[in-house]
Amino acid sequence: MRKLFNELTRLCPGRLHILIDQHKVYNETASQVIERESEQFATTTLATQEMMCLKNSIIQVDAAAIDKPMPPVTVFSYDIEQALKETLKQIKAWKPEK
Repeated sequence: MRKLFNELTRLCPGRLHILIDQHKVYNETASQVIERESEQFATTTLATQEMMCLKNSIIQVDAAAIDKPMPPVTVFSYDIEQALKETLKQIKAWKPEK
């Protein structure tokens, strides 16, 4: 996990934001947040959403590379390592539209 985090911080210095279980600060469940903010979770697979609800855990990673003129990437997961991997994958795969 450290290797993933280091690579993301190298690609996205100052543009990496990680939230872990922020919903618990407001005494909400993951299910309540996913239901209320359904648009925000539209690109998250149903299986991942179900695991987030089951584990009552929402990991949110927002990142944008500085070496590409790309929009920020937002990934939701129930597992920090999975979220970092998916964020890195999306940043590396991004290509500008022609």
